Amino acid sequence: MPARIDPEERRQQVIEAAFRLVIVDGIEGVSLRKVADESGLNIGSVRHYFDGHHDLLTAAAEEAGDRMGRRLA
Repeated sequence: MPARIDPEERRQQVIEAAFRLVIVDGIEGVSLRKVADESGLNIGSVRHYFDGHHDLLTAAAEEAGDRMGRRLA
């Protein structure tokens, strides 16, 4: 029986991969394919958790904002 994957944990894994790419390549360098490679997933898996490039960048920006809010609190 295959292991069950926590969807929220997997989303976080993909967002972390996007953060790493932003650091290296800038926001212009972030593509779904590069994020998939960086996170060790195939592009279909990334698309399962995010509707597209814009959705992924929106989620990453929200996560960054949440982290800043927690640090400031």
